[in-house]
Amino acid sequence: MSYWAVCQTEPRREHAARVWLMRKCFETYMPRLLLQDGRVKLLFPTYIFWRFHDRWYQVRWTPGVSRVLMDAGQPARLGDEIMDQIRKREVAGFVKLPSVEVFKRGDKLRIRNGSFRDQVGLYEGQSGRERVRLLLELMGQKVPVDLASRDVEPLDVAD
Repeated sequence: MSYWAVCQTEPRREHAARVWLMRKCFETYMPRLLLQDGRVKLLFPTYIFWRFHDRWYQVRWTPGVSRVLMDAGQPARLGDEIMDQIRKREVAGFVKLPSVEVFKRGDKLRIRNGSFRDQVGLYEGQSGRERVRLLLELMGQKVPVDLASRDVEPLDVAD
């Protein structure tokens, strides 16, 4: 019985813990991102995927590992399909995330709901998952406002 499991590491100790796990003959995986500015970042900071076979106590006591994610007294099972989906997104060793931005910076958007309903603002960017930041003209100043992305719509060209 073999499956993927997850361990949590001490902050900024992922690479050292991974080396120790590989020395103990564990198959490991730490997906990485290549940022636009050229920096490399981990997709899941402080987490390492590792292949569970029949022994896991060695993982728990590996230097840099703080805990093993558990389920009913055994390392929690991570489905192979999840690992396959992450690996399929890799390009040249880095995970390529889908773009979530639907709008371009500077696009005019109309607010559909809430206190600012029917106001028009300029799209500034994503402020979180499923949230957008608009610049609204309020009392003579441009003020940033964060809204749920479902509460805004593109301004029609005819408007």
